[in-house]
Amino acid sequence: MGGGGLPDKDMSMSSTHDHLRFFAALTSLDELLVDDTITPEVAVARAAIALGAAVGLDTADRTVVARPDGTTAAGDDDETGSPAAGYRELGDGWRIWISPAQGYDSVIPDSWSADLSVWHMPSPIDTALARIAATVTIAGLRAGTRTLASDIRAVVDGDLSDEDRMGPIGRLRIAAPRSVAVMAFLGPAPDVDRIVHQVRAISDSVHHTRLDRVHLVLATDFDAFGQITVPTGVRGGYMPSRPALAAPDSWRRAKNALRFALPSTADAPPRPAASVFVDATELGCYELLAEELTPEGMARIADVQRLEELRTQSSPDILETLLAVASTDSLRQAARIVHLHHNSVAHRVERAERVLGFSCTEPYGRARLLLTLTVHRLFASRSLF
Repeated sequence: MGGGGLPDKDMSMSSTHDHLRFFAALTSLDELLVDDTITPEVAVARAAIALGAAVGLDTADRTVVARPDGTTAAGDDDETGSPAAGYRELGDGWRIWISPAQGYDSVIPDSWSADLSVWHMPSPIDTALARIAATVTIAGLRAGTRTLASDIRAVVDGDLSDEDRMGPIGRLRIAAPRSVAVMAFLGPAPDVDRIVHQVRAISDSVHHTRLDRVHLVLATDFDAFGQITVPTGVRGGYMPSRPALAAPDSWRRAKNALRFALPSTADAPPRPAASVFVDATELGCYELLAEELTPEGMARIADVQRLEELRTQSSPDILETLLAVASTDSLRQAARIVHLHHNSVAHRVERAERVLGFSCTEPYGRARLLLTLTVHRLFASRSLF
């Protein structure tokens, strides 16, 4: 630095050169806006070359990573070896991101020079993302690819007629004679993505998007539900394969099953008794409870109120223990299920009976306990959707 705090001439010239390289790269991206042959994948590939950085495009069902050498590959942003420097959501499950590429010198400045910063412009990385976003969005609209997430939603939209849904069904290539399994998951997006990757290894046509907090997965000719490893903290419900025109009903029932599911406690294929990944066809008459009982109505049930009181005052596994008691013929059988001594189970049951106000081991008492546990679980799921 020279006197008076002014930048040295060499430093100023270097900064100017860096900014000119960056603006030239942005200009090349702007030129793509008027090229009606550009697809979103080509847009991110051109952006990676121009910026000297890895550029990624995440959509509802795939991820494309473009590198500065002009190559593209399917994968995740962590495949570049560096975390994303910035990203921008585009809607409909689309997202773009920029990450440093090993062995390449990015033209994106770390910051603006002093004479440019006075204009309070977005940071260089945000400026680059905005240009890429515009290019990808326009290219996607031209190519019609931005309709993918909309098509997935339309397939399960019960408000649309069969005729209106035939277009999306055809574009997703899930029409008859193929059948479609419908799955609903709740949990962190990266963990649900792990499940989707497993499904894709088995089914040749899988589509994934999110409706509010619930992840929707469509898979053709899929029946390997018992082979799916459900990550810790994720829960799911599913409706086995049916014709695609039945997808709205399958989606409704998969969400009903999800309300009976509990978060996975281990990264492993779930045991049926664990209620981690629930089959809607196994619910029987209990499915009616999920559809007809309101949160307000369930909150007024005295047995549910007392069970919630017991839950808050007891060990975390009290509900699991009581479910084993309600589902078996003896305390010894229940103890084997929850891996406790039968005296420990008996002690917990005695305490539960004092709080609940009815016997948990007599035939009608077991039925009442099972119904109470079921309604309590549905009541607890009220905030999930």
